[in-house]
Amino acid sequence: MENNLLAFKIWGDFAHYRKIYTTTSPLTYLIPPRTTLSGLVAAIVGLEKNKYHNSFNTGNSGFGIQISGGQKKKLVIPTNLIDTKTNMYLWDCSKDAKRTQIPFEYVKNPQYCIYVWMDDQNIYQKLKQMLEKGKTYYTPSLGLSGCLAGLEYVGETKYELKDAKNPVSVKTAVDSVKNNIVLEPRLKYGRERMPLVMNEDRKVLSYGEIIYEVTGQPIKISSGTYAETTDGNITFI
Repeated sequence: MENNLLAFKIWGDFAHYRKIYTTTSPLTYLIPPRTTLSGLVAAIVGLEKNKYHNSFNTGNSGFGIQISGGQKKKLVIPTNLIDTKTNMYLWDCSKDAKRTQIPFEYVKNPQYCIYVWMDDQNIYQKLKQMLEKGKTYYTPSLGLSGCLAGLEYVGETKYELKDAKNPVSVKTAVDSVKNNIVLEPRLKYGRERMPLVMNEDRKVLSYGEIIYEVTGQPIKISSGTYAETTDGNITFI
């Protein structure tokens, strides 16, 4: 059975997708978690912050994440955090200004192609319209609000879900819990335990063991489900 999905590109100078187990020195995932992409779609179409999570469960939506633009690197940048409770201004550089400098890890020059499907046709069609017009309801970002994101609509295409009975190449990140990875010696793999779904209280309901190729090369899977499209094979997380 054929279904429709949307594809769009996101990029920026820096990205920070905070690993939930880090505290004083925040580390970042190399690719955006599924929860971040849910929030990005919600920002594009204008869904309220605490009311969109139920529309992006693993049973009613899916995201494919492809690394673009070559190998991604991480770097650490000392970042000033201000005490907003005391109404401090950014230009207040006096000695009494309450701010804390924390080393943040960032992804440099992030660039990805995102594939998305969802059962909710109202959100799907609104997303398509906004991407076609190059508009967003809220300002899109790559994790942190200061990491602004550029968007480019790629298009809409049909896909067909298939079972991998023999090794098949897919160009997106793969959940190793759902798919068996065929490791190849020439590739550079990354593996992250990442949140997949949150509830309205921002409590993580499920995690995935996500594997990706650091330079964006295709990954082979020998079992599990993949989506065949006119632009290549992908998997959803």
